[in-house]
Formats: sequence, C-alpha cells, structure tokens
Amino acid sequence: MKTRSPIITFLSLCLCGASLHSHTAAAETPASGLATAPEEARAKEAAVRGAFEKFHAAIKAGQGKLALAMRSKESLGQMTEEQKASWRRRPPIRSYAPDVSSVSLRTKTAGVYYTLKDSRGKLACSFDLFLLEDGQWKLHLTRVQDHAPDDLARSFWLPPDTAPFIEDGEDWSKIETVPTGNPDWSLQAISDSVFLHIRFTHATDLPLPGSLLKNDPPPSEMIYTPGVSIGASDLREGIRLSVGEVISTRTIQKKSQSFVSYSLTFRRRGDKSYSAHVDTAGGVLKILGRCIDVRVPRETLTDIPLKPLRIWVTPKAPATTRELTVKDWIPAAPPPPKPAPVATSSPLTPDPVIEAAKQTMRDLATRVIRGDSKAFDELRAAARRLYENVDPMNDRKRFMTNLLVMQAAYGLFGEQAAKGNTNAFEAIKLSLGRKPLNNLATHALGIAAAHGHAEATQILLHHDQYGILRSSSIYELRAAAEQKNAQVIEFFLVILDNPSDRNYWHEASQALVASRDNPKVKAALEKYEVANRKPAGPPSATVPAALASKTALDTAKQAMRALATRIADGDEKAFDELLDTVKKLYRDIDYNQENDRLVTNAALMHAAFDILGEQAGKGNTKAFDALKRSLRIRHLSSFAPDALGIAAAQGHEEALNILLHHDQYQILKSTVVYSLHEPAAKNNEQAIAFLLAVLEDSSHRALWYGAAQGLAAAKETPKIKAALEKYEAANRKPAEPAR
Repeated sequence: MKTRSPIITFLSLCLCGASLHSHTAAAETPASGLATAPEEARAKEAAVRGAFEKFHAAIKAGQGKLALAMRSKESLGQMTEEQKASWRRRPPIRSYAPDVSSVSLRTKTAGVYYTLKDSRGKLACSFDLFLLEDGQWKLHLTRVQDHAPDDLARSFWLPPDTAPFIEDGEDWSKIETVPTGNPDWSLQAISDSVFLHIRFTHATDLPLPGSLLKNDPPPSEMIYTPGVSIGASDLREGIRLSVGEVISTRTIQKKSQSFVSYSLTFRRRGDKSYSAHVDTAGGVLKILGRCIDVRVPRETLTDIPLKPLRIWVTPKAPATTRELTVKDWIPAAPPPPKPAPVATSSPLTPDPVIEAAKQTMRDLATRVIRGDSKAFDELRAAARRLYENVDPMNDRKRFMTNLLVMQAAYGLFGEQAAKGNTNAFEAIKLSLGRKPLNNLATHALGIAAAHGHAEATQILLHHDQYGILRSSSIYELRAAAEQKNAQVIEFFLVILDNPSDRNYWHEASQALVASRDNPKVKAALEKYEVANRKPAGPPSATVPAALASKTALDTAKQAMRALATRIADGDEKAFDELLDTVKKLYRDIDYNQENDRLVTNAALMHAAFDILGEQAGKGNTKAFDALKRSLRIRHLSSFAPDALGIAAAQGHEEALNILLHHDQYQILKSTVVYSLHEPAAKNNEQAIAFLLAVLEDSSHRALWYGAAQGLAAAKETPKIKAALEKYEAANRKPAEPAR
C-alpha cells in the first residue's frame, strides 16, 4: 500500500471531514518504460489511436487550425509564424488515407507506424511520435522514409522516456571526465538499466540548433565530435556513433535561409546505419551550451559485452584511440518518509470590523458612481495601503480580508455599470491592468455582462487585448451564457470544439446547460458528455472552501513546504504526491462561488513553489526541473513563473531566460511582468530592460502599471527615472476645474 504524503493526510483529517481513499501500489513499470498492465495498455493505445485519427481527419478535411491545436507545445515553438499560417491554409485532401500498421507505447510517449500513398500513388512509410501533455496525446514529430523502419530505427524513433540517471537529474558533475586526444573535446559516459549516456563537451560554446547562419561555414570549421566505438575497438566488430554539424535550409518570407542543426549517426554491424537531426531525434540527441548529449538505448547494444561496457574514443587528430570502461549509475536512495502533521481546526467567525470596512468601500464606490472625480484616486490609494507589503504566503488572512473588502466596491461597480452608469464602467476599465485591481475589475465586468452590458461582454470576449487571463474571462462569462447571450454562447461552443481548450470544457459545458434547448448547444453538450463519461463510482471527497483556522492553514502550508523540500532533495515520489494533492485541492471547485477556497489553495501552492524557487536559485537541479515540468501542467503552471522569478533574482540564468522568452513556454506576458519584479529589485539588467520595453510599447498599456511597479523597486537610473516620469505623465488626470 502506498504511503500518503503529509499534505494529503492532513487534508483528509482537517479539511474534508470525509475520507480520501488510499491508493494501492500501481503495477511496477519496467526500466525501459514499456507499459505492462494489459488493461492499461489497451486503454492507452485506444487513446493514442484516437488522437492519431483525429489529427489526420483534420488534415484530410483541411482543418489546419484544429491540426495545429493537436500538436505538442515544443513542436509549435519550433514552427515559424509563416509555417503556422501555411498549416491554417491547408486545403482538403480527399485521397488522404493513412493505414496504421502498429502502435508502440512508452510511459509518456507513443509511436504510430503507418503507410501513406502520395499523389502519384507511391507508398511511404511514416511514423508519428506523440507526447502526453496535460492528460492529452499531442503530435510531436513525424518521420517519413521510403522503406519500413528496422528494429534499430524503431529503438531510436521511440526511445524509452525514463531511466534512473534521468530521474536522478542527470548530474554530470559526478561523472568522470576523460580527455579524447583532441584538445577541443572531452568526454563523459555513464550507463543505467535503460541507456548508455554519453556527453561530449567542447572547449567553447556550440551554436544552438536553429541558429541563423549569415554565411555557410567552410568544411574545416564545421563541428564534429570524436568518433566513439562501443563494445569493441575494431569498428567492424563494435557499434560506431558520431555527431556532426549540418546546415539546414528553410524558406522564410519567400527567402531561403540557412540554419544550424546537428546529426547523430549510429552504425551497428549487419544493420543499416541510423541517422537523425537534433529536431527529429526523439530525445536521444540534445545540444546544451558546450555539451552534446547522446542517449543510446541499451536495447540497441546487441552482440557486444555489457559487463563491463567499454567504449573507445577515436579523434580525427591526433589519430589515437583511448579506451574507457563505463561505470553503472547507482540511483540515489530516497529519503525516509516524514510523519504527517496532525492539526485541529475551528470555524472562522464573522468580524464586525471587516463588515464596517466593506461598507466604507461601498460608500467610496458610490461616490465614484455619482461622478466624484477624487473618489477613484482615493479608491486606488486605499487599495495600495491594503496590499502594501502583503506577503501572499505568510499574510494570507490579511490577503483574504482585503479581497472581501475590495469586492464590496467592485460588486457595486458591476451592478451600476449594468444599469448604464458610465462612471462605474469607466472605473472598471481604469482598473484593468492595475495590480491588485485587475482581477476585481474582471469580476465586475462579468456582473455587467450578465446583465447585458455589450462593451463589458466584448472586453471579456477579447480578453487577450486587455491583459485578462483566458481562464478568468471564461469563468466570468458563465453568468452571461446562462442569460443566453448569443455571442457568449458561441464563445463557449468554440471552446467545447477546441481540443486545446480541454481544460476549460467543464466550465464551458456548465455555462451552456441553460441553453440546452438550442439544437447546436444540445449537440455540443451530448458530444462533451460522451467524451467525458466515466463509470459510476463512489463520490469523491473535495476540499472545503477555506481552511478552518490560521493554525490549520499554517500547518497545511508547512506540509506543502515539506513536500517541496522532498522534491528538491530528489525524492522521486514527491512530485507525484504534489500532483495528487493539487487534484484534490481543485477537484470540483466552483470558481465563481468558492473564492475563499481559491485563495486558500493559492496560499498552499505558493508555500510549495516559493521553496522550489529558492532552492532552484541556489543551484538545486531537482527543484529547477520540477519548475520546468510544472509549466506544462494545469494549476501548477500558474505558480511556476513566480518561482522562476525567485530563482532568477538569485542569479539563475536559465530561469531568467525562460521568463524573457515566455512565448516559447506558453507563459502570458502579463504573468511575466509581475514575475520579473524580484529580479528587477535585485537590479538584474535583463529584467529591467524587459520592463522598460513594456512601458515603451503602447500596445501593452494594460501592463504598464505592473512594469512601473517592478521598475520602482530597482535602483534608480536616468533611464528608469525617465520611463517612470513618462508613465506618470501619461496616467496623470487633469486637475479638476475650480467651482
């Protein structure tokens, strides 16, 4: 029986008042990552086939937009906008009929082998690699060749997706570095039960794959690793591999351009050689700074001695051969389980002081509604005072109280805007993009939209133009959909029809229930219900609206910190326990009615992710890997950027680069602006330059306030001072005329 994590046990005892079912240990996955349980394998294969069929049906029908939505995030990030536009314009192909020959499964990846005839009737053998992203199978890459792949190619096309050395964080600092005889290259090698891992390290940084080349380099300047022979020094008896730089060309804006790429070549006696470029190597070839990493599946190392495993390195110059015995990686022992904390709780009681503060805010909002030009400035000043120096993790009670007080004002704004009061609506618009007013303004827009306010509805429908999160817009438009607003209903129908919006399908379906008499809505709901039908079972336990007391909240936060510490310490089960915890925290949550529960969940998540950010900033690779992994997981992705900001503030360059290149990681720019506050406060030049660029871009006006707040915390320079003065001037209201 699996042991529960401290936080799960705590939630079971203190939060739910109902039992959280313990989990029996799952069938153990073999080292290669191949699925074993027949029922699980059949279900997984059916899901992969379903994704394959839907993707290729979209290609056949000319639905390029749908096909793009079914691709992996990484593959989309590698495509140019011109390539994406070409996909969207793809015409239908009537004769398009892929014939599946087999499906292979790993733990988080799968491969579909199929044949396809081209327009001339020539048969091509193809392979689609699928990745499991947020519970959905996404197409990552496609390979095509004129003959069926042999076993060697299949092992590289779909390599194992997990291994002990990978799970332990690929710590190369513990692996012996040996010279190769070539002064430009050194080599490391380690073997685990799944892969032979080889790292070539160059004396200088290597050009990144995809880097644009102004001129093609001469052959003498091309990059080639020393050759490696595995199992025998005689190349006719052993296995030979090498990696070399290649030049690829792409047409961008009708102009042919050259780019850097790398190719892995693997030759085994009696087989055809295998080769793949870095972007199609399925994870067996990676370029990292000065390093070239190669993962050779052990299943390809046939007919050679493995105990011990020896490799020979042969540089081009000088022509000497060096022998290396590859050691076996010994997985780190997980730390002993920590005891679960136990706490008691008592219900929160209403506070008359809070009620009085809420009435004060209603009075202030009423003055705004009546046209008092000074009242909105007073409201902003009050909000600044309320949230000044608030630590979202440690001052959670104060944070929740502030939210209740401010909602008293913005609820009134939404109601009065719905009645046509222009002063109320102007106050809502002025609040967009201003932290901490932005979320309050979004809620007020939802109230107005539910009462038929056309402009409020349009702002929420075009949320990306106003710095509003898509998820926030979806939740706030539910009431308008229940009022059968035609535009909003169409908005939710599009969501239900888009596989990339699967995370929002539940909310969309709930919003459309009131319009089930509409044939189009009825069909969409029936399709959704079929896709999400589950066998009957006992009702699941859910987390209540909020933790019952400060003591209970503090204990739960401490448990989350302990869970994050285990992740940072390398406990391979801890991240899965975090995922299990998050599922229970957000299970069946009502984003409109359970605000206290949302705030409490945020406090718990920040408790964990702040630890991961701090540890990553100190160089802990386990913590940083957890943050990168979290960027692709629902609920976790909301908290990872702030943690990356914490790490970046401590000088972690890769964390900073992820934030600066946020579009490659599907992080909203509005999120990044606030995540860069801490690095900017530490006077990080790149973070400051990013925020200055936001302030100088009129198309990002909704983000100006956040950028200005981040710059205000940095050491003042002439450039920062000028930018802030320009911002203040642009946002200064004209003086009220004398009466």
